[in-house]
Amino acid sequence: MTFRQTIRHLWHKPGDAWYYWQGEIRYWLYQRCPALIRPHIRTQYEWRKKRAEPCYQNGECLVCHCRTPELFFADKSCAKSPPCYPVMMNRNEWRNYSDTQV
Repeated sequence: MTFRQTIRHLWHKPGDAWYYWQGEIRYWLYQRCPALIRPHIRTQYEWRKKRAEPCYQNGECLVCHCRTPELFFADKSCAKSPPCYPVMMNRNEWRNYSDTQV
């Protein structure tokens, strides 16, 4: 996504700015010190990478054009319908979900 496209996107969806920075910061921490990212978030990140493999290989989401893999660390769900992955879950939700779905 170009800078101009990013500005246009954030103008129409200002809430995505939070998800952008959340994904960027978590990815930066994951690259430098993975122990600072909670285990249930790390496992959801890895699971999201597998579920959205075409987006990961492309380097950006095929629907919203956000950068990957940073996007997989954000709390929001996939923009595709039906989504590739749900919203980021807390530890208990993830444990219950992964026991039945993953």
